[in-house]
Amino acid sequence: MKTKINNLSFQRLRVGELSAFITLILPIINACPTIGDKLKRLLQELAQTMVALEASTNPASFEPQTKAVKAADKNRDRSLSRFIHLVEYFQLSDVAAEAEAANLILKAIKDSGDIFHMGLKAETSALHGLNALFTTNPRYVAALTLLKATAEWGKVWALQQEFETTYGYRNGVMVEEKPDAAAYEVAKTASKQCSSILELVEDLYNVEEKPEYLAIMEKVNVEIDKTMAIVRTRETLAAKAREEEKKKS
Repeated sequence: MKTKINNLSFQRLRVGELSAFITLILPIINACPTIGDKLKRLLQELAQTMVALEASTNPASFEPQTKAVKAADKNRDRSLSRFIHLVEYFQLSDVAAEAEAANLILKAIKDSGDIFHMGLKAETSALHGLNALFTTNPRYVAALTLLKATAEWGKVWALQQEFETTYGYRNGVMVEEKPDAAAYEVAKTASKQCSSILELVEDLYNVEEKPEYLAIMEKVNVEIDKTMAIVRTRETLAAKAREEEKKKS
């Protein structure tokens, strides 16, 4: 049976909801270590469209949400810092296996780039890559287990997920729900590009059956379900409001 990505009704999404959804799934897909040229090209095109979408919309008042994003970013950075200090402790261990495990983990973090000085999206992408490595690669899983650092990494990842939720919500409210015609046209392009990317990921998995693509689909499905729940709630409340207006008239 063909494995599928859940249905996302792009035509029912408001511009802010679309923006928030794409902002959340781009790092998930970009973190895949086996992205092919076609998928990479489509992702780059969508990223460029998102820049145009942001430029063509008028931001609402989002100071509280921006503060929440900054706080969530600080929380994940502090957690990552604690994790690194824990692992560094074992670098000077008299037990060779522990020192080796510590160096392996720290090298992976270093190879991901200067995480603490990255932009918000780049840091998210880096942490997604590290989480995939630390939770699916047997060598790294064993290293974390040996250092008793699995739970500490779990805290980092939990705070990363909290950050993504906060960041996605902020981007949603940043976009007014009555943008001009230009913004609608850019949003249409973003919808088509996003749909093409999701279809390609689905096709790649069903042809190649690589676990990386299945992991992407599972994570994207979670975000699709969240987004459609928001849409259904909004539509239900709007319908109730219309009914109330009819009763009054």
